[in-house]
Amino acid sequence: KRIVFLSLFLFLHHFCKSQELRFNQLMTKNGLSQNSIFAIAQDSRGFMWYGSRFGLNRYDGHRFSLYKSSSLDTTTLSDDYILSMLNDSKHVLWVGTSNGLNKFNPIKNSFKR
Repeated sequence: KRIVFLSLFLFLHHFCKSQELRFNQLMTKNGLSQNSIFAIAQDSRGFMWYGSRFGLNRYDGHRFSLYKSSSLDTTTLSDDYILSMLNDSKHVLWVGTSNGLNKFNPIKNSFKR
């Protein structure tokens, strides 16, 4: 019994190696609007969203897109200071700013205040 157990253990140990974890730091030098992030979310399409004092950053795994507010355009964020985010059960991304709540429309790539 010991020989069978030892053989099985060595076989599994040899072929079942652990995964190597790899972490990347995303910073302003990579395109992030600011290094201090106050909110993080992942949407149903796999994009990562990072909220800072200087806007909302969407990361596709390679590059950032920055969303900022404009008082002249109501389809933008209500403020650049992002405080919270939530991707709800209906796959809607909600963004809380210091000036209100915003709903992201992925088809139009815009927000509803």
